[in-house]
Amino acid sequence: LLIFSEADIMSKKRKCVVNDLILKDFPFIRRGVKENSAFCSLCEVNFTVGSGGRTSVIEHVATKRHKSTVIQESSNTKVSAYFKKIVPDQSEINIALQEGTFTFHTVKHYHSFKSTDCTSSLIKKFNEPKFTCSRTKVEAIVKQVIAPWAVTEAVEEINSASFVTILLDASNHYHTKLLPIIVRYVHVNAEKAVSICNKLVDSVQITGETVEIIYTASFQTIKVWIIKW
Repeated sequence: LLIFSEADIMSKKRKCVVNDLILKDFPFIRRGVKENSAFCSLCEVNFTVGSGGRTSVIEHVATKRHKSTVIQESSNTKVSAYFKKIVPDQSEINIALQEGTFTFHTVKHYHSFKSTDCTSSLIKKFNEPKFTCSRTKVEAIVKQVIAPWAVTEAVEEINSASFVTILLDASNHYHTKLLPIIVRYVHVNAEKAVSICNKLVDSVQITGETVEIIYTASFQTIKVWIIKW
């Protein structure tokens, strides 16, 4: 006759583990470091399931800490939502068009880059949560997109014009002498519409206002713009 104590019986009892069904029903549950433990990826805590199994998981889900974490998680926008895909979808293209239009509007009406921090925040709050076009992005769009396009278009129009007038007017900005260089020409578009265009091609810093200094500065600008006479 074999006599087992209660401790022996309990030690021989098979303990529960996190099985595939628990992982399927509770996607936030992972297998713990120990065989009879579970890990909650939301709360980032380990707890034992050895004696209760599925019941232990349900008890954890019912805790105040887990409920609070679920509420906080649902109210936060996932960071991955702001990551750009390799191939942009139509919604991302639309946002890019909005940001480009907003930047062009800023330049067109002589708004400062600093003012876009406030304006873009309002657009983001009232219209599009993914709209982010503050001073840093606006400056990048101007320098890398709008300015190269405007320069290319102006060079093509100037080189195709029959007559071009160069306007110079030296001015002082505190202790700095500036020489704005403006070109005026007649442009005929594809619809044969005639217009007189004035383009500020550059504003260079000069050391004086002599004829030689002004000629050298303006001629260098003309060479950069590749104006063909």
